[in-house]
Amino acid sequence: MTTEERLEALEREQAETKAELARAKRRVRRLMIGGAAAAACAVVSAAAWVGMPEARAQGQAQVLPEVRARRFVLMNENGKARARLDMDKNGASLIFCEENGKVRADLGMMKDGPGFALFNENGPRVMLGAYQDGPELNLGDENGKGRAILRVDKAGPTLSLADENGPRAALVVQKGAPALHLYDENGKDRAIVITGKNEPKLMLLDENGEVIWSAP
Repeated sequence: MTTEERLEALEREQAETKAELARAKRRVRRLMIGGAAAAACAVVSAAAWVGMPEARAQGQAQVLPEVRARRFVLMNENGKARARLDMDKNGASLIFCEENGKVRADLGMMKDGPGFALFNENGPRVMLGAYQDGPELNLGDENGKGRAILRVDKAGPTLSLADENGPRAALVVQKGAPALHLYDENGKDRAIVITGKNEPKLMLLDENGEVIWSAP
């Protein structure tokens, strides 16, 4: 494979890696939106508490063969919602809230597949999904920003590492050829190490993507 062919292949890998990061960010945003909606647990708690059937207050029980609804809410003894089974335009979700109403766990079925997320007080820290384009594990920092993404698709596995501004490194294995990409603060390739059937190669690039040094 010539240097030009290697660069073309690496450019395709870089575009695919950036597309994967963009998809991961969209999933984070959907989870954040879902978490914000679920944060209304306290409001739902009050409404559900007031709306309890009188028969339940009297201790009467009724067994139904089937119950259909768009939302079920589980409350604690103080009338605060701690869990919700919900259905909205994004799909079905099971949400767990802490005492103050903040979302801590979200199991959902989105349009592109099932996903599970764990939250801290600022946003998602762990996300695991089995999406149409492949499984994905996303680890976020204390502010909910994705820092490490591991995914597998038809092309092969990819591990991406990011700082607070975006991707800085990616390890990709495609068609039996592993490659390590190092990005600058603008997300552009600046160093690439690739191995395969041929001898390994190291390339350094400028801000325009042009090779300024390579070995061998």
